[in-house]
Amino acid sequence: GQDRYSKHGIAASVEEVGREIEALVRVWPPLAKRRVDAVYFGGGTANLTPPKELRDLFATLSRQFQLSGAEVTLEGVPALFRSLLSGPLEALLDVPARHRRISMGVQTFDEIQIKRMGRERFGDRKTVARVVEKAHRNGLTVSGDFLFNLPFQSLAQMREDVRSASELGLDQICIYHLVLHPDQGTPWS
Repeated sequence: GQDRYSKHGIAASVEEVGREIEALVRVWPPLAKRRVDAVYFGGGTANLTPPKELRDLFATLSRQFQLSGAEVTLEGVPALFRSLLSGPLEALLDVPARHRRISMGVQTFDEIQIKRMGRERFGDRKTVARVVEKAHRNGLTVSGDFLFNLPFQSLAQMREDVRSASELGLDQICIYHLVLHPDQGTPWS
């Protein structure tokens, strides 16, 4: 299942993570200023985190560890990387790292499949194209996650998703086999 979105809940959770990082370094001093090669903010929709809290967490990590040689990745929904104001993508730009990357859960470009999944507002092909352009303009690379073997999806449709992703300039394309079961709790399972 999924938790209900709560901006306050996310903010409190991220603040607690920051305190945990600081406490860990206090209890185990050899970690202080240790070199980190990669940081991945994900496991779901990390770009739902409000930009202020993301910046605070990035700052905490930067104070406690050496990120200058790291690749830092922020995972999320394509549409949330398109904010006109300072959003999650812009917060990522502030991290003093060697490389910054966003990872988007695109799933598919097929409009019928997107509707079946209930993801109409998450970002279509046009949205993904705009995010890729914005990220590249800002020196970030972009990864896209796609599902294959969707219900009633043909091999030609699967190949079309990969062709389209490549055509849009995604720097990395990750393809995952869809696993469904009746108790999954999604509209399309």
